[in-house]
Amino acid sequence: MSRLAAALLAGLLVLPLAACGAASSSSVAAASAPTFTVSTVDGSAFSPADQRGRPVVVYFYASWCGTCVGGATALARLHAAHPEVSALALDVDPSDTPAMVAQFRRLVPDAIYTFALDPGGRVAQSYGVKALEESVVIGPTGALAFHNTASPTLRLLEEQIQQVARG
Repeated sequence: MSRLAAALLAGLLVLPLAACGAASSSSVAAASAPTFTVSTVDGSAFSPADQRGRPVVVYFYASWCGTCVGGATALARLHAAHPEVSALALDVDPSDTPAMVAQFRRLVPDAIYTFALDPGGRVAQSYGVKALEESVVIGPTGALAFHNTASPTLRLLEEQIQQVARG
């Protein structure tokens, strides 16, 4: 990826940060979630398709984003309270490295879920992500259930997981 393309991608993800708190959550029509496979910072592969039968939450962040620690912590709490939920924190900054992700992960208490990089922004783009701290909830059948455009809270994620479980 050229430097210009990387800068444009980073700009698209960073400019709306000021509006994160004012954004909302929305239920999505039961369309299939975009498919993807990413390499995790632990060296394995992660794909929502491999998680069929379980809800999946994907949280989009960057390692330098201080406010993203709150959303990542909410995801850690969700994963601890609901181990049946598969959780992925996906770093979307094209200049971030696995070492930077590891450093961010140490800031998140009990972050035992999966962390990965989206260096080309392909996954974020396929989900229509416009800002950091957005998240998506994928139902057990692979349908995209929710797209949250604000930093997720434990309460919000639990409500969405309960709705997905009810079908």
